[in-house]
Amino acid sequence: MLYAPREELLGKQINEIFSKELSSFFQKTIHSAIQGSKPIIINYELDVLGGKKFFEAIVTPIKIDAISDKQKVIFLARDITERKKIEIELVNANYEKDLFFSIIGYDLRDPITSLVTYADIFINYFDKLDKEQIKNYTMKVSEEIYTLKNLIENLLDWSKSQSGKLEYLPEVTDLYNLVENVILIYNNILKSKNLAIISSVQPQTYCNIDRFMISSVLRNLISNAIKFSHPNSSIEIFTENIDHYVKIYVKDYGIGIPAEKLETLFDEDSNAFMNSLKIRKQGLGLNISKNFIQKHNCIIGVQSEVGKGSTFFFTVPKVDTSKLSN
Repeated sequence: MLYAPREELLGKQINEIFSKELSSFFQKTIHSAIQGSKPIIINYELDVLGGKKFFEAIVTPIKIDAISDKQKVIFLARDITERKKIEIELVNANYEKDLFFSIIGYDLRDPITSLVTYADIFINYFDKLDKEQIKNYTMKVSEEIYTLKNLIENLLDWSKSQSGKLEYLPEVTDLYNLVENVILIYNNILKSKNLAIISSVQPQTYCNIDRFMISSVLRNLISNAIKFSHPNSSIEIFTENIDHYVKIYVKDYGIGIPAEKLETLFDEDSNAFMNSLKIRKQGLGLNISKNFIQKHNCIIGVQSEVGKGSTFFFTVPKVDTSKLSN
């Protein structure tokens, strides 16, 4: 069990074999078993040659003979590492399920409630609305539908990434085409807010990327830029070559992000997202984007100033065009 020769262990005290903390735990358990005159089952961890192992042991007190008051214990332990791994996997699976429903419960509620409200207005007051009011409400409905669509896509992406069903499949891709295709998705919502996306990404900007993942990152950053931009403003997308990478920027001139939030915007792991307030404030999309960029062994970040806007950026591996076959 200890992955050490028998002769190195025989005759030694507990504190000569185990750490101070674990030795104290064993001694207290032995004392309790003797005092209570009944077996005690314990669980503990050990750092052994093969790494961290989990054990379950039963400590049983026995009398040496009927006359003497001296007692000893039999300490029987078994390796339960595999069982513990299964238990941890089950706990994680339940956590992910709870988190998934938590996100659905909070994030889907607002856009759906808004759509129901606008539907009620059209049903009950359509004849009393003028053309301008109808146009404004229709634009708001369009915005909520795009919000809902983006959220559902994020939920599906997040679910796949957390379950391990989403493979990382990089291939040579022209970033120009990818960016242009994502921009097309938002044509209607851009018109409704009178926004313009100005992209200076050049054709034949070849990168080695997972198209699905980088499309998702672009969707999230552009969607956030649209959401937090002022009407009649613009969003800029541009690139920069840095050694073996292409750095992509998505810049808006919207409300900006407070400095105290910038420090932790990308720091949360999946466990922190159990806090539903955090989910609503930052959006699931940023967590997904960070996950996807990390799969490319690249970076993602943001620069922002309240009242002046935000610039999100990320890097992807660049392809040497001289090595591409015609």
